[in-house]
Amino acid sequence: MDVACVHCRDYDLGRVRDSVERLLSSPFIAGRVQGREEVLLKVNCLNPHPPERGVTTHPALVRALCDALRERGAKVKVGDSAGGVRGKAHTAQALKASGLAQAALEAGAEVVNFDAQKAVPVTNLRKEGPDPLYLAASLRQGNLVINVPKLKTHLFTGLSAAVKNCYGGLPGAYKHQLHRDYPEVSEFSDVLVDVCLAVAPELCIMDAVWSMEGNGPAMGTLVNTGLLLATTDPFVMDMAACQVVRWPFDSVSTNRQARRRGLMDENQAILVWGDPLQGQNQRPFRRPLSMSLTHRIPGWLLAVAFDWLQPTVVVDDETCTGCGFCVDSCPAQAMSVKHGRATVHRDRCIACYCCVELCRQQSVDLKRRYWVRWQESYGGRTR
Repeated sequence: MDVACVHCRDYDLGRVRDSVERLLSSPFIAGRVQGREEVLLKVNCLNPHPPERGVTTHPALVRALCDALRERGAKVKVGDSAGGVRGKAHTAQALKASGLAQAALEAGAEVVNFDAQKAVPVTNLRKEGPDPLYLAASLRQGNLVINVPKLKTHLFTGLSAAVKNCYGGLPGAYKHQLHRDYPEVSEFSDVLVDVCLAVAPELCIMDAVWSMEGNGPAMGTLVNTGLLLATTDPFVMDMAACQVVRWPFDSVSTNRQARRRGLMDENQAILVWGDPLQGQNQRPFRRPLSMSLTHRIPGWLLAVAFDWLQPTVVVDDETCTGCGFCVDSCPAQAMSVKHGRATVHRDRCIACYCCVELCRQQSVDLKRRYWVRWQESYGGRTR
């Protein structure tokens, strides 16, 4: 299991270009990109956030990759489907706000909006999963697909890296449907593995220069890990990501499902080419609040106090604009807008945390249930 690692402390374009050239010249990657006619960079473009928020793949990496691949004779495309269900206009806005569209165009690449394309059915390899899966057409047109994720924590799966990033290969409303059809984290993680196998990226190049800890993939805080990673296997990339964030393999739900299916083996050594596989972070990443119960609280205390300690979704009335994006994007229809502000119907909530992930105003968050009850009892404005 080979991983190329290059230390890159910031997004200075010259420095990122040098780092990308080192990655692409690694012995197990160079032959895959040389002479390819068409390359599709499947980026992470979750929402219309500026690059400094660290929610999306950084445009400097995309620009450097486009330049390097075009110099090798390839026609390059950059594409994704943003989160939520508002279709091609929302994805276009996200590609623009994140700087990804501009980076691609300046490098002479084509910007591809997956939500503006026909969805192509692909047979699922697993009998129990959704069959077929529907992928954006560009992912099935003979392109060399390079998966370009952003290293982030994730409220639902634990970590968002190479495997989770493939989910953006599904058009917007279809992602929403699968969340509703597979609400448990284990079964949804199985679906994520299905999608990753269907997308079948030949290369993965991960943006871990600035990564996200805490309540990722959009509400966390940034950590300067200072790394760019590349490999030919998305499952190997996720194993490497666990080493970077200093988490056990089992912390990530997609890892557990992939191991059960014989796709990952945490006991197999990762062979590192280039710089040491060690970020600038000197401590483990902070886990999302949704994970911290099982990993940080003793079992005897958890059994006694679970009802008070478990996290629940809340909305901050002071910052909520009532835009309704969380309402549209909730697979369980557990939110509504009342009096110009979003409201959570907790009896319907399936704890997928899409609302937290997709709120652009950062008005939807997780809080411990005891905190919510205290606020509700004493006239707090968060609900």
